[in-house]
Amino acid sequence: MSILEQLRAAKIFTPSEEALAAFILSNPNKAFRLTLRELAESSFVSKPTIIRLYRKIGFESYSDFRIAYFSETRGDSKEVLDFNLPFRKNESVIDIATSICNLTKQIVDNNLKALDQDNLNQIVNVLFESNRIFLFAIGDSMIQAQAFHNKLVKLDIYTYLINEFGDTLANIYNMEEDDCILVISFSGITFQDNDRSVRAIAQSKAKSIILSSMNPRDIPFQFDYYMRLVGEEDRFEKIGTFSSQIAINYALNLLYSCIYEKEYENNRKYNQKYVTFINNVYK
Repeated sequence: MSILEQLRAAKIFTPSEEALAAFILSNPNKAFRLTLRELAESSFVSKPTIIRLYRKIGFESYSDFRIAYFSETRGDSKEVLDFNLPFRKNESVIDIATSICNLTKQIVDNNLKALDQDNLNQIVNVLFESNRIFLFAIGDSMIQAQAFHNKLVKLDIYTYLINEFGDTLANIYNMEEDDCILVISFSGITFQDNDRSVRAIAQSKAKSIILSSMNPRDIPFQFDYYMRLVGEEDRFEKIGTFSSQIAINYALNLLYSCIYEKEYENNRKYNQKYVTFINNVYK
């Protein structure tokens, strides 16, 4: 079995080793250009975790692991996905379609492997039990936040995109302890460009949740809950926000689905009533 196949199968890996494998697979052009220490810091795992992983798949040293990985991926370039440039000039439309399909599947798979079940349960419970759900997202992330809002509305759960009309600080001021706020920032640029607003969010009465690919140690503000997004994007090299949008979309769809399951039968009935209402309107 190839290195890539073993990393994808993850049959004998611990959760932290699965997270490391997901990082390597989602960062094919970066992971093994890092030292052992740098790889540990970038993937949020310990150096012993890296050592255990490469020994489990048959290597005695990190150097041997890196050399074999490079040799294998050079021999089959289609196996290595470049999240910044998933297709090249003069590719056919079917080749592009295949690349985007593979990219999407890989990002979703990597985010699934990186999930912490207990942490996910805590975040879902916070969202489900909150009186109000506030959302803070900028740019492309706002599109995904709006889609999340649109899904929840159909369950009679209303969210508030607090920065939509320039009323960010007023919304933060009005938050209460039984509210929660979900901040979406894949790269962390939101923290740099909106320093005062995000600081106020972190210090508000509401429970705070952050969805980000950043290492928690590098996030400049203290949030109550953290959900990791997995994917590699270069701010300048990427041709589109493929990785971040797929990762955010998957995470929000997952949160919505888990909230839905909390009252599954009631939500099914509510959906059916809504569909009946729509049908009557358009008769």
